[in-house]
Amino acid sequence: MGTEQSTVLQVRDLHVQVHNQKGNSTIVQGINFELKRGQVLGLIGESGCGKR
Repeated sequence: MGTEQSTVLQVRDLHVQVHNQKGNSTIVQGINFELKRGQVLGLIGESGCGKR
């Protein structure tokens, strides 16, 4: 039998908007994910795209 990894982060229905000179921009819409102990999450994107 395998051992079940415990969940350390769970995100459901994440929405992110930013306000800029042109108004509101949707950056993320409806993202779901789960991170279990021992897993690694990477965020990639172009330089200057706001990954902070």
